[in-house]
Amino acid sequence: MNLIHEAGFPVWFVIASGTLALVQTVRWRAGHADGASVLGAVAATLLFGVLGTIWGAQLAFSGLRELPDPAQQGWIAWVGVKEALCNLLVACVFGIAASLVATVGRRRDGVASAG
Repeated sequence: MNLIHEAGFPVWFVIASGTLALVQTVRWRAGHADGASVLGAVAATLLFGVLGTIWGAQLAFSGLRELPDPAQQGWIAWVGVKEALCNLLVACVFGIAASLVATVGRRRDGVASAG
C-alpha cells in the first residue's frame, strides 16, 4: 500500500490498464482476443507509467519555489522523483507479467503440438 501512496493518483490508471493487459493476455491465450488488444493494453500501461512519472517529477520540481531556501533544500525534489518512479515500476511489473503469460502459453502450445 505504501507504493501506491507514494506513486500518487496516476498509479490507479496504471493499475487499471495493467489489469486490462493481464485480462486481455489470458483471453488471447484462450482464443477470445486478438494480439493487437494485448499489445495495445500493454502499451497503454507503460505509457500511463511514463506519464505518471513525468507528472510527479514536474510536481516535485515545481514545489521547490515554495521552499524557504531552495538552494539548501533542492534535494527534496529528488525524493518526489523517486516517489513518481513508482508509477513506472508498477507499469513494468504489469508489462512483464503480461509478456510472461503470453510467451509461456505460446511455448506450451508449441510443445503440445510437436509431441
